[in-house]
Amino acid sequence: MANISYAEGVIIFAAPNEATLDAVIDVFNIASHFGYDTTFNPDDIQVSLGDNGDIVGVVPFYGSGRWTYATNTERMIPWINENLDSINAKTLDTLTNSWFNITLTWREYELGQAFVASGCAYYHKHEGRDFDTTVTVIGDESSDDLSVSSLEEYGFDGSFYTDFSREGIENFMNYFMWNDPDAIGDLALYSIDQLTDAMRGHEHDVFASLEYLSEDEDDIKDYRERILNRVRQ
Repeated sequence: MANISYAEGVIIFAAPNEATLDAVIDVFNIASHFGYDTTFNPDDIQVSLGDNGDIVGVVPFYGSGRWTYATNTERMIPWINENLDSINAKTLDTLTNSWFNITLTWREYELGQAFVASGCAYYHKHEGRDFDTTVTVIGDESSDDLSVSSLEEYGFDGSFYTDFSREGIENFMNYFMWNDPDAIGDLALYSIDQLTDAMRGHEHDVFASLEYLSEDEDDIKDYRERILNRVRQ
């Protein structure tokens, strides 16, 4: 089974008129029902007139990536095309007879493979062609090892840091509980909630994942003591 990443971003729809924009939104919203979804609320779409006289709709989304969300963007058109039975004939005719552009930008993180990433994808269909001829272009992508700092650099909401701090502490405790219980030391005297509360506001001191857990005794002691110093204050 593939690891699932959490993704969030913005979708920009562009079409020659409101009828086509509505049709594109209806069709693209099929992706919200996939196991690796792309979910947005059509009621939240901000519609405006573009510089070229086209109709533009902008909406935030969240989703789950198959290993990475980039996989979703690469397979988006084939996935949707396989599920067009739910769309009525009038909507499909409107879509076929018009052009549309979609720009999708995202950022994501995945705890199992310990990465944070961002990217963009572009979709374009020419007037008079079927949906399955839509062209997909994957734009610039970037990625980094998962850490509190990299999450911040990629613009994730700060409220996530406390949960991530908890994740780091739990990883540390669980790893050494099985491999070297003595390494936990006095941390065993406190609950995970106590330790997490103590580290709130100091999340940059918390290692992100097991990749950071060295078996070097001095490194382990340093990590343990930094948490203990906080919880004892």
